[in-house]
Amino acid sequence: MKKNLIVVLLILAGCGFQPVYKNTENLNPQSFKLVVTGDTDHAQITYRFKKALEYQLRQISKKYKEAIIVKVNLALEFGDIGFNQNASILRTQGRGTTQISLQENALSAPFYTTEIDLVSSYTVNESEEFSNLSAQNATRERIIQNLAVQVSREVAQALN
Repeated sequence: MKKNLIVVLLILAGCGFQPVYKNTENLNPQSFKLVVTGDTDHAQITYRFKKALEYQLRQISKKYKEAIIVKVNLALEFGDIGFNQNASILRTQGRGTTQISLQENALSAPFYTTEIDLVSSYTVNESEEFSNLSAQNATRERIIQNLAVQVSREVAQALN
């Protein structure tokens, strides 16, 4: 029985088996210090945007002497853009705006600043409240994910 266990462990070690519970994120030095601010009414949205952006920044992470400070201000707003002849809403648009600044340390002035604006819309069905809410949430999530990708691209471009 012990020989079988040893054989199985050797086979698993030989095939590149790694435990799934091992946290490898903390093994890499932090290259970015991320500061995300947003509307307090949408704290969950700001949190999800920050997590998506952290993931994107890990993809471009490089080693620096000190962590680069990435400050992002997120604003999300929705408005009606299409109306029917009887003044009912046909289409709603979501707009996400981020203001980005990069600093070498907390006391230095930003060496790079820019703003990204992203728009997405959805069709409104006045008799289906649940589908409208689902469409708004999907649009919000789409804006958040796309903004995270765009911000990470801007950061990568600024540092190259």
